Amino acid sequence: MTRAAARPKAIFAKTKGHCHFCGDKLRPELYGRRGGAKRGAWVIDHVIQRKRGGKDDIENYLPICPKCNHLRWHRRGENLRELLVLGLVAKDEVKKGSGLGER
Repeated sequence: MTRAAARPKAIFAKTKGHCHFCGDKLRPELYGRRGGAKRGAWVIDHVIQRKRGGKDDIENYLPICPKCNHLRWHRRGENLRELLVLGLVAKDEVKKGSGLGER
């Protein structure tokens, strides 16, 4: 196995084949472009983005599903938490059928 082929396998193994963000089960054969939008697709995510000083090495990578990767993209922890909380509040209001939820 080439070094390039070994890298995704090692990253996949770090979370035992689950998205590091949502925890959904990933499929090793659906790595990168091969996965597309299929359930179980995954890509490699930088824990600390390079533009924020993150290293380009295996210690700074985790597997992530494309949906979570797009949600997380360009957002820092505090902003991401705020977005998630607002989404949960909105979901609850819709479920309750409140005026806010209707809007």
